[in-house]
Amino acid sequence: MSRTGVAAGDASADQSHEEIQRLVEVHMRRQQLLTAETPPDFWTVIHESTLRHIIGSRSVMVGQLEHIVNLARLRNVTVQVLPYDSGAYPATGPFTVLGFPEQEDPDVVYREGLTDSVFLESAADVSLYTKAFGYLRALALGPERSSSDSRNPEGTLTMNRPPVSP
Repeated sequence: MSRTGVAAGDASADQSHEEIQRLVEVHMRRQQLLTAETPPDFWTVIHESTLRHIIGSRSVMVGQLEHIVNLARLRNVTVQVLPYDSGAYPATGPFTVLGFPEQEDPDVVYREGLTDSVFLESAADVSLYTKAFGYLRALALGPERSSSDSRNPEGTLTMNRPPVSP
């Protein structure tokens, strides 16, 4: 995530330069896990609007999209795009289902909000979010279509979706 994205994500605009820098560093360290010697599996569904919403400049967004495409080429990373025309879907905000290989460590859900972040540990919550994620994956484009780096006539990365007409 870029510095612009971290700064834009704070609706209160009360974060200091140091806090924004700390958040950027946390995001960067977390991304480095994906290329570690024994990386975790990572599967994400990204709504098409996220890919088309310009934060910063067009060149920043092209860099962000190219980064997503490159990550999707990793054997442990799966990226799917949820298209505009996918209809209603069960989640209205970002969440992460964290699964652990050891049975002593139960799966949890991490939800990040505007003013706080929360871990949901109850089996019912984890089940609900796991089902919602499965539904999102079913609605989304397949990984191959989602991560192909085709370019539109303007030369911008489209993630294999045609530009939306105004």
